[in-house]
Amino acid sequence: MEIRKISVGVDGNVSVTCPRCGRSKNGPASLIDKREMTIECECKCVFGIQLEFRKRLRKETNLNGFIEGISKEERWAKLIWQSRSPVDQSVNCKIMNLSRVGLGVLTIRKLLIKKGDWVKIEFTLDDSASTRMLKKGIVRVAKDGYLGCEFFDEGKSDHKIGFYLL
Repeated sequence: MEIRKISVGVDGNVSVTCPRCGRSKNGPASLIDKREMTIECECKCVFGIQLEFRKRLRKETNLNGFIEGISKEERWAKLIWQSRSPVDQSVNCKIMNLSRVGLGVLTIRKLLIKKGDWVKIEFTLDDSASTRMLKKGIVRVAKDGYLGCEFFDEGKSDHKIGFYLL
């Protein structure tokens, strides 16, 4: 069964449309008790929905990356590009999704990174210029090898990522 992502509007309302007959129902997301559920339309079509509460566009990716924890001494230091050639670049994670304010990472091997840790993430965008990125962030989600990271304020206005998301 196909799961359709439904965005929750800023007003807290959702609009669910049947993929078969096109009927639509609107209403407050608060009436739906789960983030994922199965819907049966009047036309007897059964489909799944997943509510998406994100305020910003998140693009699904499959980029190689390198993530590591930041020590307390490094936290406030200015980030200077580390000269590693793409051939030498270590890979210990896959960037699964990317937005202007953060990213989702799936680690390839067990890392000693947990929720609340500060990290730096290095990756190359799959755009025409193969743009190399180096970001600092904080881990907001850590579960079963998946890390959800939020960039620090300096990364939230990065025009390279904004252009990539278009």
